[in-house]
Amino acid sequence: MRRSWGPWGLIVLVVIAWGIYAILTRPQRLTTPYGYSYSHQGTKSINGVAGFRRMYELRDWETETLKRLSLAAESLDTIVWFPDAEQVPSRRATQWLDEWLANKPRTLIYVLRGLQSTEPMYWKQAMADAEAEHRMEFRRRQIRTQIVEEASVPGAKPIAGLNSFSNGWFTADFTPRWRTARGFTGDWSQEPLRLPQRMTTRATIRPYDPDTDDQLTAGTFSSDTVDEEEPTDCAFDPLVTSDAGDVVAARVTSDWWPDSQVLVLCTGEPLLNLSLADPINAAFAERLIAASGPPGTVGFLRTDRFGARVQGDSDDELAAGMELLTQWPLSMTTMHVVLLGFVAILALLPIFGRPRRLPPPATGDFGEHVSAVADMLRRSGDADYARQRISEYFVQVRGEDSGPWVLPTAPTANEKPPGETP
Repeated sequence: MRRSWGPWGLIVLVVIAWGIYAILTRPQRLTTPYGYSYSHQGTKSINGVAGFRRMYELRDWETETLKRLSLAAESLDTIVWFPDAEQVPSRRATQWLDEWLANKPRTLIYVLRGLQSTEPMYWKQAMADAEAEHRMEFRRRQIRTQIVEEASVPGAKPIAGLNSFSNGWFTADFTPRWRTARGFTGDWSQEPLRLPQRMTTRATIRPYDPDTDDQLTAGTFSSDTVDEEEPTDCAFDPLVTSDAGDVVAARVTSDWWPDSQVLVLCTGEPLLNLSLADPINAAFAERLIAASGPPGTVGFLRTDRFGARVQGDSDDELAAGMELLTQWPLSMTTMHVVLLGFVAILALLPIFGRPRRLPPPATGDFGEHVSAVADMLRRSGDADYARQRISEYFVQVRGEDSGPWVLPTAPTANEKPPGETP
């Protein structure tokens, strides 16, 4: 028999359709994670670098996502590194990169975290394109974002006014407030190639000075980043310098890896998704891609405040969260638990099956009345009274005059119960 859904089915369909419409039309929040080149965070975030990665692919480069400095990076020709903190490569990462750069001609692009976010720029552009009734709201959001970002600057209490980091290749100085660099000069400022008219950054870069910069690291990152026993002998070549004399882009070379190079930028602003909408920033990104060398394989690395993980670190230290399920010996335990879950599901399926409606209990079962009377007689505790009532039942209802349940003193079926007049 075919069952009809009726009005309830129509109501459920309307609710589902309304839910889908509400999800599709709800206001989208601005996505702002920094430095991701993959997934939703890389493509949707205004601070992502998926657009920069796509530019590499359009120039016949193969791209990969790099999680750590390991053997998987041996096949790479270029690494683009976006640290999400004020830091430089750690001592272990520097030693690993020294070997990686020395194996064959390679390029490392290291982008300092000189810019917190492009969100104020986003609201400023939105305000310029918005209708008059929305401009005040966008202006309010722009100011609120700037205040929040200035309050979140890790160098709010700097040591001697600066947070400085060095790994022996170069020294990065972070100031507590953002500055606007403009009026660029240097090798990359020559025509016909163009540079951005301005860059917002809190960082500047300069050559490493072993006499004054030794162990000057401050802030939240490791304080032991320079190999004092075997420091890398590097040459520092400024590529872009602002009118204030700050170096915002530089090339680092070394006799240890003569065919390789390290390109250091003081800010990632020209390479972020929102900024690449500007043709001048896109031209700067093109210049950077061209400086990476002939097309090959490029790996994009994003690190948090703990820096890059290096091959050889303890797996116990590297694994965290769900990664623990893939590490020995939990990996074997996880596999057996999953198999046990499948077996349990298959075993319980025929027991539970599809839900069904149970038949309601019968209301006209005389046997339940007899059981109820018997239970009341039992609870009375008077055996003689119980035999008398049973005897009356056999005599009055069943018309018996003798038998194992009929008492000799019980009234017969033709006699009237006591108290009734004949």
